[in-house]
Amino acid sequence: MTTGDDLKAEGIARAQKHAHAVWKANYVAALNRLLYSGKSFTSEDAIAIAGMPPGHPSAVGAMISGFCKRHLGDRGDMEIMRRVKSKRLKSHSAWIDVYRLKAATDSQSVFGFATRSREAVPCEEGSTALASQVALAKTTLR
Repeated sequence: MTTGDDLKAEGIARAQKHAHAVWKANYVAALNRLLYSGKSFTSEDAIAIAGMPPGHPSAVGAMISGFCKRHLGDRGDMEIMRRVKSKRLKSHSAWIDVYRLKAATDSQSVFGFATRSREAVPCEEGSTALASQVALAKTTLR
């Protein structure tokens, strides 16, 4: 038996698959840029950078859904602050989430690396990186 959650997941997968490839790349890049800017943001802020998708606007919801799944659940480096009314005229009655990067602790950065400078630090899957490389990655995303 197909549940509502199953149908939702199928619709999201279909919208992601059929969204314009260049727009998808630009939208995800905009979301990453906003997330690692350290400021709060909404999906509409990413639309302001990447534009609306060519074709159907459902791609926006599908892409932010996938982004949230990765960053709220899998990585755990993002959090929802609150909900606000949409500012876009075509979706003025919709409520949207406001996201932000979770605050890093003294010994942990948002990338999962220790933050001590010039020291090799653990990374995912047991690899290492320099804390200065992490700082460089953060600045290039701005």
